[in-house]
Amino acid sequence: MNKLKATAPLFIILSGVIFSLYLRSQVPDDIYFSSDGGLKALLAKQLSSGNLRFDLNLQVPPWVHNIWDSGLYPFEPPFSYKISSLYYITFPFTFPLVTAPFYAIFGYRGFYIIPLTSAWIIWLNFYRLCQSFKLDNFIISLGLITLIFASPSTHYV
Repeated sequence: MNKLKATAPLFIILSGVIFSLYLRSQVPDDIYFSSDGGLKALLAKQLSSGNLRFDLNLQVPPWVHNIWDSGLYPFEPPFSYKISSLYYITFPFTFPLVTAPFYAIFGYRGFYIIPLTSAWIIWLNFYRLCQSFKLDNFIISLGLITLIFASPSTHYV
């Protein structure tokens, strides 16, 4: 019984990994939602195509650029700003830059690799932190269940 109690937290983490992968499998193709991630996804897509610019350079026909230049650009401040006739998103370029290779290999599912891995690392670190405080495995298990299944962090990955 003690061995089962000792492995319960790891089983909960494994269940969380499977659950988070299941949630991601339910996202339709070519859909990426990470609250404010749309512009970051567009920049990552641009970077993955070899267009290594940090301004958002959407490939559209010239007539669309004319509409944008007349003030009808689809992204507005505070999310995007036009500076010297170039459009920049206000989010750091690091997420799109790091995610671009994953997008190139896996398509839209590649956008979820870093957030998923980060969530799993947080769960493992929580487990290790609880162990370092020598908490009972039952308490650790309750904490993991709360962190993984009852907090919004898993759903927003």
